[in-house]
Amino acid sequence: MQTINVLVARGALSKADLDKLQAIDPRIRVRNVPYDIPWSEHSARQRALSVEKCPPEPPVSSELRQALAEAEVMYCFDIPLHTRALAPRLKWVQQQGAGIETLLCSDLMDGSVIVTNNRAGKSYPIGDFVWGGILYFAKLKGFFDMAKQRKWSLSSNQDVRGKTLGVVGLGAIGMEVAKRAPTFGMRVVGMKFRPAMVPGVDRVYGPKELNQMLAESDFVVLTLPLTHATLGMFNRPQFEAMKPGSYLINVARGAIVDTIAVVWALNEGRLAGALLDVQAEEPVLPDSPLWDVPNLYLTPHSSGAVPNKATSSFDTFVDNLCRYVKGEPLKNVIDTKLGF
Repeated sequence: MQTINVLVARGALSKADLDKLQAIDPRIRVRNVPYDIPWSEHSARQRALSVEKCPPEPPVSSELRQALAEAEVMYCFDIPLHTRALAPRLKWVQQQGAGIETLLCSDLMDGSVIVTNNRAGKSYPIGDFVWGGILYFAKLKGFFDMAKQRKWSLSSNQDVRGKTLGVVGLGAIGMEVAKRAPTFGMRVVGMKFRPAMVPGVDRVYGPKELNQMLAESDFVVLTLPLTHATLGMFNRPQFEAMKPGSYLINVARGAIVDTIAVVWALNEGRLAGALLDVQAEEPVLPDSPLWDVPNLYLTPHSSGAVPNKATSSFDTFVDNLCRYVKGEPLKNVIDTKLGF
């Protein structure tokens, strides 16, 4: 009976989780050796998107090297830059989160290893977060602005009915955002790298038509992955194309958007508000000038952070591991050439 060595390189496994993995198949042998890097380094890897441009990484421990040398399957968040060289037996990597950009910053993306992610696991809470932002901008922001000035004045709020929601990236998270729009009487347009009709979306644009989509959107939501093609995709020309007084919500990755261009768009009135759950450089330090930009709202990369977040990600891995040992197709397989 050939052993299936499984390396869990993300956090400490509870006994219950360890038992759950080993109960899948008697061939499974689990090692739990965490690989953790500071969030600032994780953010730097996102901006680099290649081994050559990444900052030097800390030495990989001897325990992790040994575990990698034996691993056939790996469950992780971040990975060593030279994982493929360290893990010659590796066949499949399950990424804990939805974004795999830190795997792009490694030697794993040559197609020799299957890569899967947890894109569907976070779609529901991120959808909640996005709609909280949309409704805050439309219904509450004006009143809260008056409250800060201790003003009491009868006034109206915005009606989202009849407005257009533009979703850039129509994967699992983007579709979770889009499918709720009819409840509020909103029209939906979207951008997809491989344009095709999508249920519930009135019109789908390709990347070359992005500015046309932006011009008709009252609320623009970014849910696309960070890849070489999307790095810095939202810059001043995109904000110039947007409707004056529109809103931006980014729950994708900070490096997709030029932050200086966001500040320009807010100051010029091109944007009435921006909610950025992700920033190009994280964490945002206390002395950052971004905290003081009017109508710019920053949250700490937490749109998908709910109490059962880790459980949901782990359950996705368990489900895929069951498929793996049976030789069945895995869920959420990434095209390593495209990066999503």
